[in-house]
Amino acid sequence: MRMFTRLLADRRGGLSPIFALILLPIAGAAGMAVDYGRAVYTREALQAAADATALAVISPRYSQAEVKTAAQNIFAAQLSEKLGLTMDTKMEASLSNDGKSVTIAVLGSVKNSFMQILGQPYTPVGVVSTGLRGLDNSLELALVLDNTGSMSENNKLSTLKSSANLLVDTLTADANAKVKIGVVPFATYVNVGMGNRGASWLSGSQDYSTSSTTTSCTTPTTTCKTYGTTNVQACVKVNCTTVQSCTTNDGVKTCTPVQQCQNQCTVTGTTQTCTAWNYGPQVCTPKTTVTNYKWSGCVQSRNYPLNLSDDNPTTPYPALMNQTCGSAIVPLTTNKTTVKSAINAMTASGETYIPAGLVWGLNLLSPSQPFTEADPYDSANRKPRKALVLMTDGVNTKSMTSTTVGTHTGSSTTQANDYTAKICANVKGKNIEVYTIALMVTDSAVQSMLQACATSGENFFNATDTAALETAFKKIAMSLQTPYLGH
Repeated sequence: MRMFTRLLADRRGGLSPIFALILLPIAGAAGMAVDYGRAVYTREALQAAADATALAVISPRYSQAEVKTAAQNIFAAQLSEKLGLTMDTKMEASLSNDGKSVTIAVLGSVKNSFMQILGQPYTPVGVVSTGLRGLDNSLELALVLDNTGSMSENNKLSTLKSSANLLVDTLTADANAKVKIGVVPFATYVNVGMGNRGASWLSGSQDYSTSSTTTSCTTPTTTCKTYGTTNVQACVKVNCTTVQSCTTNDGVKTCTPVQQCQNQCTVTGTTQTCTAWNYGPQVCTPKTTVTNYKWSGCVQSRNYPLNLSDDNPTTPYPALMNQTCGSAIVPLTTNKTTVKSAINAMTASGETYIPAGLVWGLNLLSPSQPFTEADPYDSANRKPRKALVLMTDGVNTKSMTSTTVGTHTGSSTTQANDYTAKICANVKGKNIEVYTIALMVTDSAVQSMLQACATSGENFFNATDTAALETAFKKIAMSLQTPYLGH
């Protein structure tokens, strides 16, 4: 017992080696924890950078050729921001062939402080992130499409149909997505559909007839006779030349050959001098004229300023009689077949008045009359997300007749462009997202007008040919889908 007491009282350091042996594994464990914590932190930072990059480069603005460079730049900026240092990392980005997903793969390493003593100088870290596009909320889309006469040239209309159909297929591919799409074919006027005859928001759509009686007087004439004889002269055409008679419709010039001739009289037998026409007594007869007024679905504009908005839906639109105006509007619907049938039925005729198409695109997206298929507006434009696509190939060649006459017989491009800009402002004022496409438009003023109409610069497409038109619709389809991370 006395020896044990002396041992405990000994202060000469006999226990130091024992404590040293105990501290070594404790210090090693602490060092490994530090290195492991650094690796975990780095991996989390890499994952965050990869996720941010994937969400950014899934944007439709990047093509297959552009996505890798864009991903490198975005990832480098994200890495620097999150880690505050340059790491030895390798990043690969790949975009799927259909453009609907992008994969970001990152491989890097973290330098160890303690574990390198055990022969492991670095800890490898790797992450993978997948960015996808889809519809996570409801979408309401109005397609406002130019159907004017100039769309018959250079395969414009056929390309428009195939491109718009592809957009519809893309947006409706997910059976669980809530997508409503409407179509507004426009030229000088818009056709709201014969099924709306008698609707409360439409005035004057019933067919009717009027009659009037006038007196028509004619003065009989005879062919020129030779002086002093009863021989009747025969007039023949001589010195004929062929010239071109031309007309212009929607900026398209059409020419046909016309023959111009002089008349020369000939006489059978002895040549005589021609006298003037022999006039008979005037004959007057009463004539009754019946005029039939038939409605084919076309509508005029409301008086200014209601022609620029969907305000005051109780003020009706005037029907336009004895006028045809192309395919009818298709209100918002979830029926893909109905939408595609309307697109395929479009034909090219008439001149350009963009405000007519724009205001009816707004009406489709408005929850109030004339059409009520749309949901109420969401101030954040998310539930539902409302969007309008305006596609045109030309200059406004028609305008409203006046501010109080809603026909479109005017020719003031200035007025039509001003109304176009104001309707665009009203559409965007409802937080509706606007996309515009200028197809083979060489007029710089029209290009600027359409660019200003779009919600942003990325929402404007200057399609210089039909191939660019297809690309524009593909990018719009992708943009209307929401980016999210795959699991």
